[in-house]
Formats: sequence, C-alpha cells, structure tokens
Amino acid sequence: RELEVTKGYGMVEFREDLRKLFQTTGVRRKEVVLLISDSQIVNEGFVEDINSILNAGDVPNLFPPDEKDRIIGDCREYTASIGKPLTKDAVYATFISCVQQNLHCVLCMSPVGEAFRRRCRMFPSLINCCTIDWYLPWPQDALLNVAERFLGNLESVPEEVRGPLSGMCPVVHGMVEEDSDKFFSELRRKFYISPKSYLDMIQLYIKLLAERRAELSDQRDRFLNGLAKMAEVTTVIASAKEDLAVLEPVLKEKSASTEVLLKQVAVDKEEASKVEVVVSKEAAEVEEFAAGVRIIQEDAQKDLDEALPALNAAVSALNSLTKGDITEVKSFAKPPPLVQTTMEAVCVLLGRKADWDTSKKLLGENDFMEQLLNFDKDNIEAKRLKALAKYMAMEDFNPEVVGRVSRAAKGLCMW
Repeated sequence: RELEVTKGYGMVEFREDLRKLFQTTGVRRKEVVLLISDSQIVNEGFVEDINSILNAGDVPNLFPPDEKDRIIGDCREYTASIGKPLTKDAVYATFISCVQQNLHCVLCMSPVGEAFRRRCRMFPSLINCCTIDWYLPWPQDALLNVAERFLGNLESVPEEVRGPLSGMCPVVHGMVEEDSDKFFSELRRKFYISPKSYLDMIQLYIKLLAERRAELSDQRDRFLNGLAKMAEVTTVIASAKEDLAVLEPVLKEKSASTEVLLKQVAVDKEEASKVEVVVSKEAAEVEEFAAGVRIIQEDAQKDLDEALPALNAAVSALNSLTKGDITEVKSFAKPPPLVQTTMEAVCVLLGRKADWDTSKKLLGENDFMEQLLNFDKDNIEAKRLKALAKYMAMEDFNPEVVGRVSRAAKGLCMW
C-alpha cells in the first residue's frame, strides 16, 4: 500500500493510515507492504513513527484506550488458539507480533542531499533494521537497449541513422559520469547521475528533435509560400506587360485627344472669363435694380398699410347700406352736387357713362351691391384711374362732407 499524500496531509492523517494498517495486519492478519518514498515525507514525524515500527513493531500512543480494548477483544480468540495467556498485555503483545510478521515497510530514498544522511543519524533503525538495496549504474548493454527502444520507433529519423544515434546515447551518458567523478574529485561536490537522468536525456533529445523539425517545417513552408508568391507575381507582371503593349496605341491616341481637349478647355476658359465679367456687371445692375424695387415695394406696402383700413371701412359702409338707402339716392330727380359727383365717380370705376341717368340705371340694377363688393380693385384700367383723378382732386369730395348730404352717398364715396 502506498500513502496518498494530498493537500493538507499531516500527522493526524498519517496516524489514521497507520491505525488502519495495524488493524489489517494485526487483527485480520493480512500481509501488507507499506511503500513510502522520500517525496511523501512532508513531516519528519513520519520518519520517527516508521523508525518505531522498524525497531519495535509498534508506535507509542497510536491507539486510544477504547480502541486498544476493542483490538484486545478482537485478538483474544486468536491468542487462545495459539495457547498464550489471555491477559491484556499478552493479547496486545500477540497483536503486535502479528503486525511485525505481516507488515513489510519499503522505503525509497535518494542519497542526494543532506536529508538522507540526517535521517540515518537521527533514526538508526533505518540502517539497523532495514535491508539496503543499492541500485548500481546500468551497464552499457542496458543503456543501449533503452536508447534503441525509445529512438528505434522515431519515424522522423532515417533508419540508417537510428543505430548510430542509439549507440551515441550510452557514450554521452558515460562521458557525463566521468565528468561528474572528476567534478567530485576536484571540488568535493557530488553530482549524481542516475538512470533517470539517462531517460531524461533521451526524452529531452526527442523533444528538441520535434521542436527543431517543427521549426524547420515552418521555415520550409514560408520559403515555399514565398516562391509561390514570387511565381504568381511574375505571372501577373508578364500579363500586365502584355496588356500594356496592347493598350499603348490606345494610350497614345487618348493622350493626343487629351491635349486637344486641354487646348479647347483653355479657350473655353478664356471665353468663360469674359462672360463672367459681363455676368458680374449685369449682376451688379440687377442688384441695383432689385434695391430700387425693394424701395418701391416698401413704399407700396406702406401705402397699402395706410389704405387697407380705409378699404375695410368702405366695405363695412357698403355692407351697412340698405335697400332704402339705395332707393333714397335713386329718388332724386335732381340730386345734390356731391351726390351726383359721387355717383359719377362710381360710374367711371365701373366703366359706365358719367351722368345722372346712367347713375339711376346703375342704382336700379339688382346686382349693384355685388358689383361693388366684387370689384377687382387690383386690376383697374389706366384710363379709368385717369378719369377718376379729377374727382379725387376735388376738395369737397371726401366721405365726411358727402355724408352731411346723404348717408348712402357717404358709403359710396368711401368705396
């Protein structure tokens, strides 16, 4: 049985494993081999307990009193069968005797370093109660067979090279051993060369061989890729040269056409410069004209703003006229001068003859008011405006004066 040393494994766990071993070998009387290597000794107390087992077959205070009594009870029958007394000490001595017969301890320790020498001095049972097996160096034949076993199956190595390669491994190992002995004789420092070192050397060679082959394979692949790219570029260049030879006449023709076009563009540019000068001059004139138009527009807007209240008042006055007011004006046989003047002005705007008879007929028309309300004031003919000017120039032709004579005439005058 080999110890399972895990994280946190200490004296408590080691003593528990020893108790189980003692139960197996002493009570059930089964043969067990306890295998312990120096790498498993995480606490020097392990070596002290092993020293006790080797020396006396027992570990002091390994079992508490209750477990010891239970062991004595389990071994009582076997003790009686072999004819020994059944006292507690005799039964427990029989238990320890069974442990000594059935438990075999195997210690694997390396002589390298100070730990082995110190343990041998502190725990003499490791020397006195053990049979020491010294593992001697491998002979040359063994070293060669091991090398052939590991290197003989390398597919990446040619077969004619495998034999000399395997034969070289024992030579190198022997050279290292000689240098190690020389190192010890000169400097009194021991450098141990074990079979494990030989195996590590072979594994290191296999690893380095694989790494170097992989590196060379990568370099070869990059080289082949570079050659493939160069061949591809050469093909592209050759194709480009063929295309250039085909396109060269076309390029010359296009160059000549371009020169002609550039000359024409220069001529057009000169003409365009002249046109630009003319356009700039006209643009300045247009801007000046536009400024004058804006001034006129502002004056017209001002006049319109002043006229709109009067227009709205005239429309309101028309809407306030009744049929009786119209009849009142129409009933005049000889109307007052201001009433007649107002009606003549209305006739002028409506394109009628400016006299009283025409005015009476106009007042008698059923759609007289609609004609006034729907009159197109924005598109009055120039001759009508000229004819209307003499009425507008009269001092007494205003709504307030006319309103004193007739209410209906005042509304018409405002219109």
